[in-house]
Amino acid sequence: MIEPGEMQTKLVYQSESSAPDALGQPIKTWVDVFECWAAVRPLSAKELYYGQSTRSETTHRIAIRWRPEVNAKGRFVVSNNRGRVFKIFSVVNSDEAREELIILAAEST
Repeated sequence: MIEPGEMQTKLVYQSESSAPDALGQPIKTWVDVFECWAAVRPLSAKELYYGQSTRSETTHRIAIRWRPEVNAKGRFVVSNNRGRVFKIFSVVNSDEAREELIILAAEST
């Protein structure tokens, strides 16, 4: 389990939503769901190579406390730097204990 002191990055989890524009066409938007502290670290060269065998864009590993809302359809945005976005590829309930989530994601700007 990740130690609280390792969670030094404040993230905002966002889910995709759509709303109609003036012509009735759906427009994709992102809605803030919750904020949390996370341990965000870039993958090592070995992990990156392994990760690229399944997801060529996976660049970071994010660990947060367990939240039921998190899934691969959402994304994380760094709270104090809205230009830094992490697209989620996989979410793993570490040890199936509902205490921690390990997320593999790709940073995009």
